[in-house]
Amino acid sequence: MLTVFLAATVLAAIFLAHCAFVGGAVLRGVFGRTPRVNGAYFSAGGTGDQALHVFYGICLGMVVNTAALFVLGMAGLLALPAVVLTGLALLLVAALTQGVAGHRIGGSYGSSCSGGVTGQNSRCPSDSGVPVGRTETWLQLATLGVIFLLCVAVSMHPPGHWDDTMYQLPLARHYVEHQAIVLHEYVRFPLFPQNMNLLFALGLMLGDTFSPVATHADELWRFGAPEVFAQLFATLPLFVIALGMWGASLRYMNSDVPGLLAALTLFMIGPVKSTLGFAYVDNGLAMYCWAAALAVAGMVGVRASLTSRQQASVLPDKESGATESSAWGGVGKSGAEVDPIVAAALLAGLLAGAACGTKYFGVVFSTWLGVLVIVAAWLAAQGNTPDADSGRSPIVAALKAAVAYAFGVLLVGSAWYIRSYVISGDPAHPAGASIFGFFLWNEGDLAFQYAEQGGYGVGVNPFKLPAALYEAGALLWLPAIASVFLKRVPAPVRLLQAAFLGYLAFWFVVSQVPRYLGPAYGLGGFLTFYALYRVWQFAVKRRFVWAPALVLVIATAYTVDRGIKYGSEYLRAEEVLATNSGYALYQHANAYREEYGDRLVQVGFENGVYFFRGTVIGDWFGPGRYRDILGCEALPCRLPNPAELEAVLKQHKAGMLLLNRQHVLNLDEVQLQAAGWQMLAATEHGVLLAPSEIKSDSVEIPASTERR
Repeated sequence: MLTVFLAATVLAAIFLAHCAFVGGAVLRGVFGRTPRVNGAYFSAGGTGDQALHVFYGICLGMVVNTAALFVLGMAGLLALPAVVLTGLALLLVAALTQGVAGHRIGGSYGSSCSGGVTGQNSRCPSDSGVPVGRTETWLQLATLGVIFLLCVAVSMHPPGHWDDTMYQLPLARHYVEHQAIVLHEYVRFPLFPQNMNLLFALGLMLGDTFSPVATHADELWRFGAPEVFAQLFATLPLFVIALGMWGASLRYMNSDVPGLLAALTLFMIGPVKSTLGFAYVDNGLAMYCWAAALAVAGMVGVRASLTSRQQASVLPDKESGATESSAWGGVGKSGAEVDPIVAAALLAGLLAGAACGTKYFGVVFSTWLGVLVIVAAWLAAQGNTPDADSGRSPIVAALKAAVAYAFGVLLVGSAWYIRSYVISGDPAHPAGASIFGFFLWNEGDLAFQYAEQGGYGVGVNPFKLPAALYEAGALLWLPAIASVFLKRVPAPVRLLQAAFLGYLAFWFVVSQVPRYLGPAYGLGGFLTFYALYRVWQFAVKRRFVWAPALVLVIATAYTVDRGIKYGSEYLRAEEVLATNSGYALYQHANAYREEYGDRLVQVGFENGVYFFRGTVIGDWFGPGRYRDILGCEALPCRLPNPAELEAVLKQHKAGMLLLNRQHVLNLDEVQLQAAGWQMLAATEHGVLLAPSEIKSDSVEIPASTERR
């Protein structure tokens, strides 16, 4: 276990560093010589500005890396050697674009606080002009380091929550096995946006290098590094969100404590806690939405301190000797000024496009955010914000910003939708079936899905919103809602409030599934502690000196607690996996693969598909729908006659049949054998069958499936 944990920690650090460097090059390309987001130059030396710089860089780096994996997958080159070479090529291009020496986290771009976070200065100016002691800075960084280790620790457990082993991991494994992005028609959502699934595939590929080579006698599925690494990529976005919360807290509250507390509580809200450490895509969606919202907030800026503003207005360019403008943008090497409103809108569009390429709810959030982009550009150009260019036409500024935002969204977010349209004729399969026609799914499938989603929540009475948040495990966000009533709120925070409330209203009215709150994870947590911090300032009117140390202690205690829990699950992997009702039967099926083939039809065990080392047919939706297999419309059903079931197996070219006793009523072993079925395995949850004509010599099932 320790070897896998250390390997996962190193992998996570390398991946984040790669993303930060590559994304930093993109950030410079978008903003020009001196990147500026959220109303302050990164060269001003402020810790929060540097944090936001790294935050945006990591997010953009993930966008670039995911795009590279997509290109490799579509070209049929999704193999580890090609991935490694592509990663090195991206590093080389990034280095040529910006230079290694000019992109250090501390002391970048000629900061007057030359040591930055890690330099020799004992005290550096914060974003607000309030001195930040070196000890306090290191306490903040230590807390972030603990949160990073927390993300690694919670990935150290077997898969099997539900969706992860039903279609998220099976889809990723399918791509790894084929070394290409190819249609998997038997998973539930084969044409969904799959940015995060590509990272899961990367994790499986890297984890396979730690796995022993399978032999003829070793046919069972085994838990190990591949699953841990895939789950790590699903969890790392929480650390990136935490980094953004820290930077935004320093920028908008002049304090690190609210942001770090918001980051810790992010792990504790219901929708995150329920899937923590499992291979779900929602954390990635939340990261991109949070980053995009912060970029939109940065379009209007905040008034920096006099010290920072004066520094920014006279900073010399080390290479060219030019002096940076004190306006929004920077001046590039060619001397061309970067339009800050357009640049910020483009950045927001790139990040929102990544959200669209992760999950359909990213499209909803991105659409609403597009409206706010127009509002932000209008405000900035009208002169209602400190950094506005009052000489600019609001209409022209809003139009340019909208075009830049839309371009970014389409550039990054359209690929999966184009693929879906080419394959199925529906760019949003299966959601757009009523407009574009059906593919794989049918009318009954879509109606059943809508009915199932509508069963969540407490209704759409506005007075029941607190109850809905309670049911979703997000009652902590009530202060975020109340924050709209605060006075003297900066314009960027008002935009964040608008983004949060707009999406929350959509979620409340359309579907109150807890995980569908994903686009609001970052916004809800940040605004909650923004409101609480404002109340604290009003009531106490003094600064708690030891707060950063206390936050570090809390973070460490929580990380140790989670590490013990998930480490124990890693060591008891077989015991944990046995709680999945279909795990044992799928392992029996694995042992019979050589005799009965690599294809299996199942009913009622869709949440264990990943455990079979072959192709599994059977789900509530799609070409292997249970209604067609059993010949009835409403489950549970009686078992069809043997001839009909054998016809189903032949139709799908499968040699084994796995049935759940909860969904099939008359599963009597004696009667099944009398009817001509071979009883390969039976548990309290179901039976594994094969037609008699495919019978061969019996296979001995190993007593243990633990990885050695």
